[in-house]
Amino acid sequence: MPQGPRFFSPEDEGNNIAIWDIKTGHLLRTFPSILPEGEGTKKQMAWPALKWCADDKYTARLTPGQQISVYELPGMGLQGKKSLKIEGVVDFEWCPHGEKDKEDATKASKKPIENMLAYWTPEVANQPARVTLINFPGRAVLRQKNLFNVSEVGIYNTDVPPNSPMVLTVLSVSAVLAKSGRLSLCTR
Repeated sequence: MPQGPRFFSPEDEGNNIAIWDIKTGHLLRTFPSILPEGEGTKKQMAWPALKWCADDKYTARLTPGQQISVYELPGMGLQGKKSLKIEGVVDFEWCPHGEKDKEDATKASKKPIENMLAYWTPEVANQPARVTLINFPGRAVLRQKNLFNVSEVGIYNTDVPPNSPMVLTVLSVSAVLAKSGRLSLCTR
């Protein structure tokens, strides 16, 4: 059953990123590249342009400062028919699934694992920087942490031994004290 055209259409003109179904050879969706705005910024496309969740049910794309668009696979339709509008969003990362999560998901008595996405927004005026963890497909906020005097936040998947809970680590860099700190945001 085909899910899309085999070739580019007029609507795809000018888009630099294409997602293909490699089994059928059909084009699923195209996207324009998003370049940073403002004077003095290097005009370079952010990479990776799309980030896949651990179980490959979703992929997401960041529009810096505006939104995160999450697409359901394999059809590449916008999840919930709308993007997550997040003013000032800088970066995001999917929370990984550990071996224990995968084992639990295969057992009939357990419910399927929910995917989680973490994103951060910088300090603006009197509002602190914020790291937020939400689930998918429910889009419920699971945890939120305010960070003060922070100039940059990195969100990383932390490697842990097999059968251990997975951890998404947030590394923040202080704007004032020139020091860094760690925060474990999601553990399973």
